[in-house]
Amino acid sequence: KFFKLLLLILFLFPLPSQAGELVSPSSVDLLSPNVFEKSISVKNISQEPIIIRVYADDFSNNLLIEPNEFELWPDQVSPVKITTDFENFSPGVQKTHISVLSKALDKRSFNAISGIKIPLTIYI
Repeated sequence: KFFKLLLLILFLFPLPSQAGELVSPSSVDLLSPNVFEKSISVKNISQEPIIIRVYADDFSNNLLIEPNEFELWPDQVSPVKITTDFENFSPGVQKTHISVLSKALDKRSFNAISGIKIPLTIYI
């Protein structure tokens, strides 16, 4: 009985919110050189201000991400532009991920970093 009561209390009284983000679209496809620029949207789904950092896991010399670090208030949405330069690559398909990390802005908050990886495919 004690275990059931403990579970009920945990579900009825959630822990304070942590840093969190929502990113759309869930994947990005680019056709180089015809389409060399795309945007993603990042939304703060937590109840506190957060810092967002966005970067490419691979091909950092061929991918420009702007802005790559910014602050978001609760429910605020920000666009992030991804520009590619794969002119010197031979025809084929290149794949990587765009990492979107968030952390609470307030140093007194629980400062675990949460993140999302967005698949990025470049068709050359």
